[in-house]
Amino acid sequence: MSHINNIYQLKNIGLSLWQALNLDRIPTELIIKYNAKDNLPWECLYHPSLGFIAKHIDYTLYRRISVASNPLPIGPLKILLFTIHQTSQRQIHLDIDIETQQIRSALTPFINAGMVDFYAPIAGYFSTLTELLAKKIWHLVIISGHGLLKNEQTSLVFSNEIGKTKLVTGNDLAKIFNNSKVRCVVLATCKSGQLVTDNLIDPLIKIGIPNIIGMREALIDRAAKVFIQALCINLAQQKPINLAVQAGRCAMTNLLSPNEIWDTIDDCLAEQWSLPILFSSEPRLINWNFKPDTTNRILKTKIFIGRKQELQTLIKKLQTKKIQRLLIKGIAGIGKTALAEQLTVNLVQDGYQILTTEVKNLEVNQIIILTSRDISLPNFYIYNLQRPNFHDFSRYIHYLGLAYEFPQILRIYQILGGNFRAVQLLQNLPICLDVKGLNKQLTIVQRYLQAELRK
Repeated sequence: MSHINNIYQLKNIGLSLWQALNLDRIPTELIIKYNAKDNLPWECLYHPSLGFIAKHIDYTLYRRISVASNPLPIGPLKILLFTIHQTSQRQIHLDIDIETQQIRSALTPFINAGMVDFYAPIAGYFSTLTELLAKKIWHLVIISGHGLLKNEQTSLVFSNEIGKTKLVTGNDLAKIFNNSKVRCVVLATCKSGQLVTDNLIDPLIKIGIPNIIGMREALIDRAAKVFIQALCINLAQQKPINLAVQAGRCAMTNLLSPNEIWDTIDDCLAEQWSLPILFSSEPRLINWNFKPDTTNRILKTKIFIGRKQELQTLIKKLQTKKIQRLLIKGIAGIGKTALAEQLTVNLVQDGYQILTTEVKNLEVNQIIILTSRDISLPNFYIYNLQRPNFHDFSRYIHYLGLAYEFPQILRIYQILGGNFRAVQLLQNLPICLDVKGLNKQLTIVQRYLQAELRK
């Protein structure tokens, strides 16, 4: 089916599908029997009085698949959020680190209550996914990134360590998910739910994955983030997958920022709610009757942007025990504390315990991470933190909502040396786009920053 750009066309298609069902009344749980050749957009179903069923919180809609049933695993709910690594040109369009942190932050109460285990690896290669599926049991695996539909074949677009593109097919996925005991796979990528000749869904059904979520058409980044977050929160609240997906669809109906209107953005944003397709045989993912373990608690941290290479390098050294005492050094405002916090979050994900009190008769992974402007300590691995690259710095400015354009951002980066604390000071001043006014403001910020450095 070609891409639908008009909501009225969507309504007409939905009415035709309703007429094809020929039902006297609509059940609250609408189940469409799965047919591998049925590529109709049932998620656009439109009821004459209720409207679009996929936008109605009191109803659910999914496609019933036939998969051998197995006993429900005992909780906690183990979630793997895997973001595919892309080449640098395409990575610009995905605020991957921000998305991951916002989802983790939303799940923090459930994580600290011992009801959810959440892991989001920094590396996003196919080899990484393969290794993670082999070494640990996951209940919910979410794969976020770019998808491709070409010549009747859907695939996921990966890049390897040297930047070479790898198209991963449904059969490739089936090989690494086989015998993994995963209860639900979410393919948050463009066109991943298309039932073309060589699709991503059928091979996962054949190996017995009881729940699969794919996307009918092109998925916009902000819609993917909203859907994934709503899905995870509702599952953490112990709802079945069909209710969680419906909550995700409803969340996708509100994608506009306060300053946006439909006429100023892509029309396809208005129909994103209709994209998630749920293929299900057993909507329950786990048995929630268990005693939670609250040992590994995490703290909510501020949004951390960039420094992916630093994170990968330092985490690898810490995990392999090449270093156990780390001292991050750098000037004030460069991001030392933020990096230390992000390292801590990732280490907790990997099972390392953060010691806050004296521990007796307990063997733990003891890692110490400190930060300093100029002090050195013996027996510590010294990591001299440099200023962030321009791309990460500009993303931080946009994240703060500062309406500077490229020339001004470049000027700010050059004058302030990529200093995050300086940007926070600049945030308190009115936006100034002319060169003379901006230079005056940067001089004021530099004086404040120098005063802080002398403290």
